[in-house]
Amino acid sequence: MRSLRINWRELVRRFVARGELPPIDGKVRRFPPLDLVSDGVRIGYATSVGWSHTLKDLIGFAHLSAVVPVEQKSVRLQWPHDGEVLETGVSLGHLPFIKPDRK
Repeated sequence: MRSLRINWRELVRRFVARGELPPIDGKVRRFPPLDLVSDGVRIGYATSVGWSHTLKDLIGFAHLSAVVPVEQKSVRLQWPHDGEVLETGVSLGHLPFIKPDRK
């Protein structure tokens, strides 16, 4: 499992081009697993997608095949909507998303 930051600006542009607003708000959405692909091959899926007020970013959990390096650069998230699949870029990282200072 890896951290996932979703290119929400690209996702918003795709929805707006369709004349719609994306379902991005302050709630965690437990969509059916959203496919993660690289070079057209499914490498895993995303779950628990939601807006992070702390990070000011759309985040989720990436469940990846064990052979996928965390530095993988060309990963895309497939977001099904009304019979189509909208894609957006993502970046993978390590968990936790942040490490708060402990005193």
